[in-house]
Amino acid sequence: MNNKNNNFRLVIICSVLLAFMYNTAYSQGTDSRVSSGNKENLFFGLNINPLVTSIANNDFSSALNSKKGNSINFEIDFGYFFSRIIGFSLGAGYGSYSTELSLASYKKSFDAIDSEDEAYVMQIDGKSIVENQKISFLSIPVCINFRIPAGDKLGFLLKAGVGFDIPLAKTYEGVGTFTYWGYYDAYPVTIKDYDLYFPTDWPTNSSGTLLIKSMNLSMIASGSAYYKINENIQLLLGLCFHKSMSNISSYEPAEDFKLTSKKDELNSFMKGSSSAGIQAVGMSVGFKYYLK
Repeated sequence: MNNKNNNFRLVIICSVLLAFMYNTAYSQGTDSRVSSGNKENLFFGLNINPLVTSIANNDFSSALNSKKGNSINFEIDFGYFFSRIIGFSLGAGYGSYSTELSLASYKKSFDAIDSEDEAYVMQIDGKSIVENQKISFLSIPVCINFRIPAGDKLGFLLKAGVGFDIPLAKTYEGVGTFTYWGYYDAYPVTIKDYDLYFPTDWPTNSSGTLLIKSMNLSMIASGSAYYKINENIQLLLGLCFHKSMSNISSYEPAEDFKLTSKKDELNSFMKGSSSAGIQAVGMSVGFKYYLK
């Protein structure tokens, strides 16, 4: 995680230096349009982002298959350009992330005590286990903006920064089929096909709330081409990226996690993972309105 943070800082520092050198060279040019100055400083904007999203559940005891989700996220921002090139923005947005996780098979064996204080070994086989996770956030992005004109009407806008993500919704729904056996070493005997405690091919459904930290940091980056409709309005089209910078899960690490330990129980994959994170990549469509 330290390496990720260091890399992110390096990208920001290099971007600022490049933008500064570009601004210096640009301002020393002989183009009369540059020397006349530019009043496009204070702005507000709206972005609509169709995204491919994922929620990572890291280091689960078995290899999970993952299917990414799709969403449309929204963001408004307000900002100010200190020069023709470099500016600052603060915003608010809504982001939704989803993933379908699946596990073809699951096996677990552990010591247990029944209702009559008899010791036995529980053996569990599971199959066709699928879980859908959905998390939405209120995001507050704080970004550095780089504006690079490429003519009277065309140019590029780069943005990089940090988002403060507050969870709004955080749910999971799981399904699976499980078979339970109880082996009593004292007799010895194996009990199975007993629906009350040891059912065979028992369909199980579960749903609940994921434990997500109340505040999370994420890395934000985007690059867009813009077209000036007039002196006040720019249309933008580009790509954007959003990724959590640390573990978003509030689950305590479990030494001996059980996906299920009894009939009709099915825990979330996230509860048995060492950490979790979100990621989104996709398009960005929007506009900026400059106040003169």
